[in-house]
Amino acid sequence: MDIATGNTRVLTTGFLDIRGVDWHPFKDQLVFSAVEQDERRGYFYNFDTQTVTDMKVKGLSYPEFSAQGDVYFHQWHIDSALMRIKVNDPIVSSPFPVLSTHFTMRYADYNEAQNKIAFVSSESGDSELWVANSDGTNRVQLSHLKASVYSPV
Repeated sequence: MDIATGNTRVLTTGFLDIRGVDWHPFKDQLVFSAVEQDERRGYFYNFDTQTVTDMKVKGLSYPEFSAQGDVYFHQWHIDSALMRIKVNDPIVSSPFPVLSTHFTMRYADYNEAQNKIAFVSSESGDSELWVANSDGTNRVQLSHLKASVYSPV
């Protein structure tokens, strides 16, 4: 926003979830983090060229410049697993991983009639809808939207 005039302009497009932004101490540049396809990445915005450059740093979150122009940030990597707890047994079990990968897997929904789990995974490179047997075997990708799916139900 231009403080003198109150005018604003859009600097980026296509980012749904920005996680932190900071001004460079002596360049006309911003650093910011955005979540894309369930992965946090860092970007520079250059005011002179009005371009966004991918820093190619996976997991970069909440960046901050030092006075010397170095970027400090929170490295965000989460192991992802679909878990099961048997709560109807005489002794409640510990959480047991049904599926465990370096891809994100969320929004699990169990269907008793089919004995299957529907879930959202980034295994294909995009957040897509998947289904697997209740023990995690026979994973099948159901959607090919090349977009962010947020819930299978």
